[in-house]
Amino acid sequence: MDEDFDALFAHLADCHGDGHVTENDLRSLVFCDFGDRKSDAKNYDEVRDVEQLRHVVENYLDEFNSNSKKPMDLVFFRSAYETDTDVKQNL
Repeated sequence: MDEDFDALFAHLADCHGDGHVTENDLRSLVFCDFGDRKSDAKNYDEVRDVEQLRHVVENYLDEFNSNSKKPMDLVFFRSAYETDTDVKQNL
């Protein structure tokens, strides 16, 4: 791979001024294969818009609740979205 690591992940970097991506910056890196509800392709893509992911996850929850005899009343936090993507990867 000929790309510079810091340049590749520059969009994750906090404003610490040195131009280097830290381990803490990489903690916000999230991938999922369910971010685009309209797509039949299930490729893992980077989630760059957490608000859009929140909207997608809440739509899935609404859909589940409308079809379930035992709906779930859940409140999602950012860590829940990240955990949800981790769990889905392991299934």
